[in-house]
Amino acid sequence: MSDTPLTEIDMPGGGYPMNAGSARTISYLLLEQQQFQGRENATARLYNNRRQVSEFLITLEARDEHGQVTVVPDGTTVEIIPFIALRGRWPAKTGPHEKGYLPFDESFTVQEIDSSPPPQSYRPESVAPSQFLPAPKPEPLTLYSPDGTQTQRKVFKRYLTNDANPGGIVDRFAVRVRLPGTSVDYTSHNEDVSYGGAGQNGRFYSSVYLRSVTQNYYTAGNGGLVEAIEQVRYHSQYWYTYNHYIGFNLPGTARAIAIKHVEHDDEWFTWNIYDLRHGSGKAYFSLLVGVREPDKPNFLWYAYPSNWNNQAGQWLRENGYFKPSTDRLVFVVSGVVPTSNSLVRNSSKEFTTFDAFGNSQRFKTSVALLDPENDSTRYSLRIEEAPVNIFQDSFET
Repeated sequence: MSDTPLTEIDMPGGGYPMNAGSARTISYLLLEQQQFQGRENATARLYNNRRQVSEFLITLEARDEHGQVTVVPDGTTVEIIPFIALRGRWPAKTGPHEKGYLPFDESFTVQEIDSSPPPQSYRPESVAPSQFLPAPKPEPLTLYSPDGTQTQRKVFKRYLTNDANPGGIVDRFAVRVRLPGTSVDYTSHNEDVSYGGAGQNGRFYSSVYLRSVTQNYYTAGNGGLVEAIEQVRYHSQYWYTYNHYIGFNLPGTARAIAIKHVEHDDEWFTWNIYDLRHGSGKAYFSLLVGVREPDKPNFLWYAYPSNWNNQAGQWLRENGYFKPSTDRLVFVVSGVVPTSNSLVRNSSKEFTTFDAFGNSQRFKTSVALLDPENDSTRYSLRIEEAPVNIFQDSFET
């Protein structure tokens, strides 16, 4: 039985002969990395954080049994495969991370990003084709041949992640394609034909290298952890608000790296309150701490005890929302006057930051009054990555 002819309506974008049949062969197959389109055997880099993805583009053209260009079926099997044996682990994903992490910034030099130590252990793992399901729907790509007629191809997208591979590991990838209802595999690892999508007699050659990069490690010592302090409002030594902006730089450089979002061990309302007392033990001054996160720059996390006067909360609400940031973490430290409260002179919170590329790092933040016995309003905002202290700042109000 002959195949049912396709009509113009069946063809996204049109451009096929009206009598074209079902796809029987692949006549064009090209594997590229999204950031290196048009480059032969490109090497793309990928942080080993399991969140960032490397996007592969596979462009296909199909022909029917008479050699006419026809529709590439959406159900075509498209798999990223090792060009040779893999050294690392590169699990497949169905798309970019839900948090919208950026692809690797290929403007970074090797010297800028290869300073971190490798993990203690790793085990190579092959790319499992089943992990691609459900695969993203291919996108039509209409091209024009020299005679001006339309030739429609389809671009399939595939994504790989870097599962904690040591920095510097390089693996090479090809692609394998099979049309629905057929048993013929088309691959792109045939180095005996010319590089590119045209191929020769159903044999194709194109590949992409992936190079593992150890995720950034931000410390004050390597210049990666930076702080800026800005006075928002000052009424007296007891009534004031300061913003502490905590940000990242690419270690060893002045390149700013955005903080994407923050995850907390518990809710911010468990922060304690900080009292300054006279020798008699009478409380008259406290610190209230709030925080604004980059993905919620206009939302202030804070809480205070019910036994505080209303002026305390009102002060922070009026002043704590000023000058938000969409790429830094903002700690809002406010001095207020409570009515009565238990004696607490310091408190801390632990949280995990995720930069724009999905690199994560865990921090502990604490605030303390430095000299309450002498009625000093000086406080310290301290940030450390447990167990090693990496940053401390003292500030005189």
